[in-house]
Amino acid sequence: MGDLTTLCSVFAGLHNSVFSAGLANTRLHPLAQPSVLLRETLPSDAPRLLEVARSGNFRTLNFPSDLDGLTHKIDRSRLSFRREIADPALQEMMFTVLERNGRDDYVPVGTSTFFPQHGTARKPHHAYQVVPGTRVDDAGLVHDDTVLQLIQNHAGPAEVGGLIVHADRSAGRVPYGRAVSWVRFFWTSLPGRRADYANRLCLTEILPPFVETPEGGRTNAFYEAHARRFFEDRTYEEMDKLTNADCSLITARLPRTVRLADMPSEARALIGVPRKESRPALRLLEKVGFKPTGQVDPIDAGPHFLGAFADNPIFTGAHDLIYGGTSHREDEIPNWHYGFVGRERHSDDAAFRAALGAFLVMDDLLLTTREIADFLDLRVGSLEPVTAVAL
Repeated sequence: MGDLTTLCSVFAGLHNSVFSAGLANTRLHPLAQPSVLLRETLPSDAPRLLEVARSGNFRTLNFPSDLDGLTHKIDRSRLSFRREIADPALQEMMFTVLERNGRDDYVPVGTSTFFPQHGTARKPHHAYQVVPGTRVDDAGLVHDDTVLQLIQNHAGPAEVGGLIVHADRSAGRVPYGRAVSWVRFFWTSLPGRRADYANRLCLTEILPPFVETPEGGRTNAFYEAHARRFFEDRTYEEMDKLTNADCSLITARLPRTVRLADMPSEARALIGVPRKESRPALRLLEKVGFKPTGQVDPIDAGPHFLGAFADNPIFTGAHDLIYGGTSHREDEIPNWHYGFVGRERHSDDAAFRAALGAFLVMDDLLLTTREIADFLDLRVGSLEPVTAVAL
């Protein structure tokens, strides 16, 4: 390994042209920044991930609150990673971010979800499109006449779903949230996935502010003022589950057009507003190109954001490389990067593994730290491609 390190040190400055997404902390040397390890979610992660969910305000249909429901979701994820569920509209991928607990032991501290297609012929995507407008009354005064127009999409974009990180880890030095958010775009950039997403869009639906109900549930003023009366006065949670199981109820019961002037001011004030707990996750998505669509959830008025993979620097900056060894010697090899390194290997228990950490590229050779190489099970001499992107 010493010879390879010396050889790389001679040529690294001449052949190290790696695209940078401009997202990393450039004040610190890559080797001084913490490494974060990630992989597909395993069934054994379920008990710990339930603890993670209970550590904060993470209630969402994307993340079941019981062990059986979460285990079923993880099983679907594992089949999706291996393409044993062939239809992208039925696939769902779950990613786990790990914290090192001892020399070779890693503990789940967060998770995120990715749906290759949101909106199908059988289960379309629904939203209210905000259509600004004005009207003039008989006295010549101009009034706001903005309306919400119900829309459907039967061939929708990909979607990034719920993201949770243990409340005790979300504000520390280690960027668990950033890693588990952005790893979804890195995964789509791998050789076997890249062509599927190059010309596609990606949606995210952000939850709005809620208030607690006396019964221990939650609701908000938009649901109470607008949707509740169309669903037999059901609670928000009941109706959320009902429409998730049968989304045809949305178009069957909700009005196609809603005038904002007819709604109470407290309901109008919630339209397109993200809840406080979701704002850090939203900022991470905005950094990679997500923008508001002018659409909101038809039930609770949470905002929708959209991004193009072709405009996402994590997706577009990915390179396929050959593993060339390890080094920790900053003085011998100066041109280190900080970003994602990962691979898919379908014979492994974890079909997808990745790390956010330090690496070096010389021509088509990748060098990284021993910790990352061990976690990814990289071997010198293997021609299996490894993908990397500098943040």
